[in-house]
Amino acid sequence: GGITTTPTITNELCGNGQGAVDVTVGGGISPFTYSWTGATPSTCCDYTLDMTDQGNSWNGAFITVLIDGTSIGDFTVNGGGANTEIFQVCSGSNVELVWNQGNFDNEVGFELIDPSGTIIYTHIQGTAPTPGTIYTYTGSCPSPPNNTTGINGLSAGTYDLIITDAVG
Repeated sequence: GGITTTPTITNELCGNGQGAVDVTVGGGISPFTYSWTGATPSTCCDYTLDMTDQGNSWNGAFITVLIDGTSIGDFTVNGGGANTEIFQVCSGSNVELVWNQGNFDNEVGFELIDPSGTIIYTHIQGTAPTPGTIYTYTGSCPSPPNNTTGINGLSAGTYDLIITDAVG
């Protein structure tokens, strides 16, 4: 039989560039190839901030994360000695980590990890971070694959999926 498709569409909200399309493919003869056309999806990905404390919490200290000059949140360790926060960064965005001091800052440690799992910034416990901007970088995300049934990081637009099975 012929190829059938069932799309699942997630619309972007307020221009956030986080729309998505995922297509379930049925019928046809494998293997399949998939080719998306239309507007280019924005390339956004997850960065991870792993935070630790030798004691239990950061005692009022926190890291403010700014993306293109706008704060996306203040992150801290409130208890339990550790916290992990994941936030989205788009390729080309300017990202800034700002240290806001508390008490016992020499007990804190943290790592910023990129989407590939590479640690791109580390503060080791034992010395207090200097208040203010501690790290800046430009977001970099891998390009989304083209030979797939789903794409994300989309802005409003028209997207077409061409599916070819083994018969052509």
